[in-house]
Amino acid sequence: MFEMRKVTMVDQRQNLLHQLRGAYALEQNVERSLRWLNDRHAGQAALVSTGQEYLKQTLAQQQLLGKCLHRIEGDGQITQSENVNLPADILPAPPAQPGVGNVDKLFRLPSLTLEGIDTYTSCIATAESGGFFETKFTCEGILVQKFALSAWLSGDNFSMANYYRR
Repeated sequence: MFEMRKVTMVDQRQNLLHQLRGAYALEQNVERSLRWLNDRHAGQAALVSTGQEYLKQTLAQQQLLGKCLHRIEGDGQITQSENVNLPADILPAPPAQPGVGNVDKLFRLPSLTLEGIDTYTSCIATAESGGFFETKFTCEGILVQKFALSAWLSGDNFSMANYYRR
């Protein structure tokens, strides 16, 4: 027969820490993508202005995630060695080579944003079930910002026709 395993607070805590580290790595990738976007479209003030605002939010989100990790595990330091056990799809991207894969970069930011929505939804559920309510509220706030970023990215600013005209 199947053995039912009781989920302990330690398991929930470890699961939440893993999810938060993944979210932090994801935010680093979003940061890189937003920086690339802002550099690529430097001549378009409205686009860059909005991109800069989302970049500021992303950097603030990294700080909030660091504080959540600090609260839960005690030190809050996020090092590359902690990322070793993360799945490959959420590891920080290596620095890109100049001029390579611009179309891929264009599609990467919306993809990362949707992945972030999924990640924060999971973090919220895990934090709530483990009693980490401050972390839950933090992730809910970040999730609202991710929805706004997703809406902005799905607007006319990012159609392929507009991309190739620039």
